[in-house]
Order: sequence, then structure tokens, then C-alpha cells
Amino acid sequence: MGIISKAAASAHRARPFYEEHEISDELKSVLEEEAKHLVGARRRSTEDAFEEGERFDRIATLLPEGTLEKWAVECCGYTARHVRTKRAVHRNLQPYKEILVALAVGPTVLGKMSAATPEQVEQIIGFASMHHRLRVQDVTGIMSGSKEDIEEKPEIDPYDVGGPAGL
Repeated sequence: MGIISKAAASAHRARPFYEEHEISDELKSVLEEEAKHLVGARRRSTEDAFEEGERFDRIATLLPEGTLEKWAVECCGYTARHVRTKRAVHRNLQPYKEILVALAVGPTVLGKMSAATPEQVEQIIGFASMHHRLRVQDVTGIMSGSKEDIEEKPEIDPYDVGGPAGL
């Protein structure tokens, strides 16, 4: 199924949403045009992830308060979580966009990074610069505290431990 036909089918499915929220014909045509872009988005590059987040933020200002996720689900086939993540990437990582694009950080990794504090983002960028790649598990490790930061527990012989663990 082509991009245009997917968008047309989604627009048809979104009709109840438009009627329920009394969306004007003018706004409806703007939203349907945005939906075509979102449905046809490549979702492959770092730049695309930021653009999608920006687009969702812009659409949120056009729709009634709190209805963006419902619109995206009904009209574009996105999940509510996906919408929240894309918006978080745009809002939270915008100051780092240039370097993240240069490092070619993948959209999935960006989604994970969007929940990081600024200090953690700096650490993640440093890690990516040193290792020339970044994976979700790298981001997760940095965000949860690296293994080097946690005091190592001395290895105990299981026979020296009491209780069921020592049996």
C-alpha cells in the first residue's frame, strides 16, 4: 500500500475524531497534510527524529488540549508512547542536536536519551565520541550508573553464605 493510500485510509479513520472535537474543515485539511508527512516519514536518521518531534509539537498547538496522542493513533497509526518519545527528543535534546546529528545517533537511542538529565546527556555524548558508536544498552548503562561507579562487592564463596543460598 502506498504512502498516499495509507494517509487517505488514515484520514477516513480519523473522521470520528474530527467530528467529536468539532475540527473545522480548514484545520482538518492542515492536519491531514501533516498526517501524510508523518505516515510517509522515513524515521531512519537523527535529523528525521528531531523533525518528527517538532512536527508533533506544532500539531499539538493546533488540536484541542490533550488530544494529540489520540489524533496520532487514529490518523497516523502511531502509538501514544511513540508520540511522547518523539516530542521528548525534540524538546529535551534540541540543545545537543548538532552534535547528535554529527554522531549519527539512531532514533531508538535518541528516544532512550530523551529521558536523561543534561549531565547524563553530556556523558553519553562523550562516550559516543570516544567509541564512535552508541547503542541503547550504552545509554541505559550510563543513565542507571555505570558498573565502574558502583562499588564492587567482594566475591563470596556460596558455601560460606547461610540460608538457602548456601545450600
